[in-house]
Amino acid sequence: MQIFSTLVTPFPRWLASLLLIVRNAYEDLTQVPPSMKEVAKGIGLNSLQVCCSELRC
Repeated sequence: MQIFSTLVTPFPRWLASLLLIVRNAYEDLTQVPPSMKEVAKGIGLNSLQVCCSELRC
């Protein structure tokens, strides 16, 4: 029973932290001004590069 609780206990914490990261990333990406996205596409970036530049990859 000890092994079960050792393996299962971290999962809810991992899931909760992952949800926070995804939510914050989504909020950040939706708040980028449309003019900045247009400028990025104007200099020749594709959709993935625009997304990655917004995340500062």
